[in-house]
Amino acid sequence: FLGDPRVVLAFKRTAATLWPDWRAMLEVAPRPSNYRSVLTYLVGHPTDWRKALNLIPQRLLALYLAAYQSYLWNRIAGTYLARLYQRSGVQALHLTIAGQALPLHAGLAGQLLEELSSLRIALPSHQATFQAEVAGIAQEVLAAEGLALDDLKARILKKAYFAKGSRAVLLKPEEMHVDAPLADERFPGQLKLSVHFVLPPGSYATLLLRAAPLPHPEPGEGG
Repeated sequence: FLGDPRVVLAFKRTAATLWPDWRAMLEVAPRPSNYRSVLTYLVGHPTDWRKALNLIPQRLLALYLAAYQSYLWNRIAGTYLARLYQRSGVQALHLTIAGQALPLHAGLAGQLLEELSSLRIALPSHQATFQAEVAGIAQEVLAAEGLALDDLKARILKKAYFAKGSRAVLLKPEEMHVDAPLADERFPGQLKLSVHFVLPPGSYATLLLRAAPLPHPEPGEGG
């Protein structure tokens, strides 16, 4: 993760090149760290994934699963939107999140806007159900990962699980307010702009802020 300390980021980059040489990874793992506990176990039990995974602290294990589930959801939603916009003749901008290009469009109107405003896509889990075309896309995305829907039951984990629920495809911020520009104390000679808004539960302010600077088309443009 980008918020990791430099020593952890460096270790993750190195570990990616050494995988699955557990002993070599152990030699470069930060001291002290939970990485060493997991790798020490894998050196002696190189294929005992159940025990190795459950040596990861619950908070981190839950975070890893949530991140992977979000990655799968982004791929499903992104593929669905790309195909829908292509059929509708909509020229979309793209915002890349964790390697997945998410089509964006600020000028949606009419039936297309109505359809997307009510669409929610389930978070991938073994109990998830998807609507019509979304179901086929979900199968495609999971197959590309070497998975099927039933595989998304974390059977071997004791302390974490895939969340249930769904997310709206369209995000509408509310109570939006933009302050007047002020001098930026961190970047002399530049201006800063404070934006205030409220998002529904499960939404990400970082995604909204990354999308905001993109050059949005005028309503009706491109479809």
